This record gives sequence, structure tokens and C-alpha cells, in this order.
Amino acid sequence: MRTEYWKGCFISEGLKDPTILNKYKCFKFKLTKDNLPLDDKGTVGRWHMFWIEVPYSDFEIFKDNMRYNWYGHFWKDNTIVAIFEGRKFEIDKNDRNTWKEAIEFGKSQNILEEQLDFLTE
Repeated sequence: MRTEYWKGCFISEGLKDPTILNKYKCFKFKLTKDNLPLDDKGTVGRWHMFWIEVPYSDFEIFKDNMRYNWYGHFWKDNTIVAIFEGRKFEIDKNDRNTWKEAIEFGKSQNILEEQLDFLTE
């Protein structure tokens, strides 16, 4: 069982229960500009972006908490774990071929391909 801590980036609006973020150390926060999409009904607002440290064993908590058409991701060394509603994908940061399945899944959830960039620090 992996117990090491990973860095992650999540937008609180993309979580069914954003209070789960309170459990983890936040090392960076950003409040975005206004008029960003919040749901599929045309609601717009600001995104609250949190960069946190999470043990690998807690990844399932995030997988079960993601809202449809949102994602978050974790990274450690050259590995990225993309988390969607009910799914997670482990990809190689330096090998874009490993990203294909995660990107296709994100697109199937109406996430724009250009947003599926899985940025790390």
C-alpha cells in the first residue's frame, strides 16, 4: 500500500463536498477571474483552486467526490494521477501517449481538451 504524500490540484467547485479539502495541507491557493463556468446550466463565477498534499491512500476519497465534467490531479516525480468522477488514470508526465485514455475520458465528460493539461509545478 502506498502511503507517501503526493501534491495535487483541485478546484473546489468541481467537488461534491469541497470541505474535504480542509483535511489536507494547502501549499498554494488561487481565486480565478470571474465568469468561468460552474455547471452545465450556464452558471458562471470564480474558481477556488487549491494545491494540497495528500497521501496516495486517500485518492479514492477524491474519485468518489468529483462532480461530472470536472477533474483534479495529483503528481509525484514523473507520475500524474488524474481523478474524474468514478475514475482515475495513472499517466507518465513525460510520455503524452499515456495521456490518451484520460484525455478521451475527460472529453466524454464534456471537458475541453485544452483544459486537460494536468499541470504540475
